Amino acid sequence: MAPNAGWNTYRLYKEGTTKLTTWLVDNALRCRAEVQTNAARHTDDSAASSKSKYTVPLTQFVAMANAIVNSAEPRIRIPQNILTLVKYIISLRKHAANFFTKMASNTATAKVFESNIAHRHFIMILEQVLNILDPSSLKAQESGNGTDISNVFSALAIEEPAPEGTAPPELPPRKSKDHVDYEPGSDDSDQAFAVFAFFDDLNSVREYISGVWVDYAKGELDVMSAAVTTDTGFRIIKDKCEALMHTPAFCEIRDSGTLGGDTEALRDWTCANANNMLISFVQVLHPHTVPVLKPDHFGVYRPELDRSAMSQEEQQVEDLIVTMNLLQEFTKLSRVHVDLPVEDELTWGIRFLTDTCDARQMPMFTGFAFQILLDIHNSLRDHIGHPLTELQNTARRAVAIMDDYFRLSEHARLGTWAPANDEVFRMIKETAEQWALEDTIAKIQLPVSRRAPKMESFYLLKNHPVLAGLLMFQLNLRLQDAGITLCNAWRSVLYTAHLYNALRQSGGLNTPWRDIEYIIETHSAKRLFVGAPPSEPSDYLKRFIYVLGGSASTFARDRRQGGSLVIMHRKGPRGLKTTTPVRDVFQPRYVGRDQAVLSKANLTAMLSVATKARRTSSPSEDLETLHAQVSNQSDFTPAQVLHVVREGMAGEEHHLVFNYIGLHFRSFQLLRKLQTQLSGHLPKIFGSNYIEHDSELASIIGYIFRTMSESDHVARSTPLTLEDGNIVHAATEITKTFLEDGSNAHEGLVYAKIYTSAGAYHISRDTIDQLVEKMGDEW
Repeated sequence: MAPNAGWNTYRLYKEGTTKLTTWLVDNALRCRAEVQTNAARHTDDSAASSKSKYTVPLTQFVAMANAIVNSAEPRIRIPQNILTLVKYIISLRKHAANFFTKMASNTATAKVFESNIAHRHFIMILEQVLNILDPSSLKAQESGNGTDISNVFSALAIEEPAPEGTAPPELPPRKSKDHVDYEPGSDDSDQAFAVFAFFDDLNSVREYISGVWVDYAKGELDVMSAAVTTDTGFRIIKDKCEALMHTPAFCEIRDSGTLGGDTEALRDWTCANANNMLISFVQVLHPHTVPVLKPDHFGVYRPELDRSAMSQEEQQVEDLIVTMNLLQEFTKLSRVHVDLPVEDELTWGIRFLTDTCDARQMPMFTGFAFQILLDIHNSLRDHIGHPLTELQNTARRAVAIMDDYFRLSEHARLGTWAPANDEVFRMIKETAEQWALEDTIAKIQLPVSRRAPKMESFYLLKNHPVLAGLLMFQLNLRLQDAGITLCNAWRSVLYTAHLYNALRQSGGLNTPWRDIEYIIETHSAKRLFVGAPPSEPSDYLKRFIYVLGGSASTFARDRRQGGSLVIMHRKGPRGLKTTTPVRDVFQPRYVGRDQAVLSKANLTAMLSVATKARRTSSPSEDLETLHAQVSNQSDFTPAQVLHVVREGMAGEEHHLVFNYIGLHFRSFQLLRKLQTQLSGHLPKIFGSNYIEHDSELASIIGYIFRTMSESDHVARSTPLTLEDGNIVHAATEITKTFLEDGSNAHEGLVYAKIYTSAGAYHISRDTIDQLVEKMGDEW
């Protein structure tokens, strides 16, 4: 994730207060008001720095506002964006003040009362400023009208217009090279607000992720999207924790008691219970052993029960049981130093903790992320194992696809196909078998007594749905990459797309090939056909040759015998695109073990594609509206980042599970049928050596296009032969017969739909064959 990906509440607040204060000072000075500023701070004297910051006491804010409003020369127009900022700052501080008021009523600590008084004082001053600048705005604020976050970003970005009239001659305009910002003088509540804003953002992320898994449980979102969104949330929290823990405000507030006492609401809000359970576990953990828990040592976990009907104590016992069993599994991974195929941020944090056995070294974000995992358990309850089931279905599918590949390609070899590619296919199968279909963790020899009770099979993956979902995502990414690589190496799908288009346009083919239509839709006609799909016989060969990367002499009649069948252009052939915004962002993270770069450009691209994507589930909100909103922002809020990731992933689900390897072999099957059934026609025109190897099989389409082109050419030296017309008609009939077998026409799309979240519910009610028959009619 990019360091600046995602604004947080405190950053927006500080940007807003700085812009507001600077505007007040600048315009008050223009109106001849006396403004007291403190000595410069945060000033860098290096040549690279051009900004200085000064502080202005809060006591001067009302006076500055009055000076601006009462000024006749110059007359200052109050811009709407300044009013927007004042309202936003007031709403944030009121939100914090309400929290501290509640804490004060529960705890009655002096620190809480002092902080709350400071919040109220700050709010009172800003409300006076707002009332002076625009009295009607304060009334609207009191009526409950909120401030849209996109308006806040706009307010921060807009430069202020010059005041009406001219500035007093004794006050020369500020030189453009001078960049001076002003901010409010520090008050007693600012540090408390900084920490409050962090926890408020944390709980917003936590609440959003809980909603994601509720939607998954209802069948409204797939597990891959839920898992990637959750891990993105973990990363956001991790970044914010690393930034916060180094600030003096956090260090001071942490031990001051300003956030209140030991109420259950506060412990939940700060995720203290999860943190304490992790700390307690690690304090008794030995570096070289795995703790062994007796069955039901902490009680019996009953996920089928209604958690909302339980007491706080019963809920805490539930969380303790889940926590201790999971930590035992994490410790196993730590002790044998096994590398998982993919790892979420929480798993990394827990493994670091169990490696060090030192609570003081626990990454700050780990407790917060672990609380989110407990929240997921509480959302899914007895459905917690469903992500593992989906992972295992994906693994079986991956193994079957790999087995088909090795069986069908045993005698079909391509000179440019490196042996390393086959090794990639074997590794995909190995990952699927060892980590999803076999319980590798259970097979690990651990330093525990043989009498130790055994955990339930696949316990970690069953109870860590984020990890299961990420492994499923990784398998599908690798399958997709392998399939597209295979299709591009043989060019089977690209060339049959050209044949299908030509026969539909000019050959009288009326049987749809839904899989190829999906490929054209997904990879774009512009890429596959170098423009719009051609509709004239004279263009089929030209476009085909251009995509092939060859020259027109490749398909000339009476070519000299011998030599290469296809004369290639130095630029080489085109192929299916291998990139999408989701793939570009997350493949480095979940396949390459790098970081996902969630820059504004990447998030915007992801959202743009999601807006137009073929989806298996409805978006959680109007994506075009969201796209328009964030386009005007300088960056995304954490909630917006999560929302874009969720919708971007959901928009890619169908494409991720589409079987490119199967489509390659079906396309190759059609090419073989064309070669076999046209063997009485093409050799008479192009010679007996027109196809010499399987690697040249796709070129048969070029020969068909050659006959179509010449049949359409009026002024040619060679008259049209009956053979030419027979070839086109025969190719159409062969393709039609091939497509009338429904599995050839739409197997890829139908099975993709079956293996998405939309089909998961129905699989439990119908057989796959029944679903294929039903969905075939839909496509």
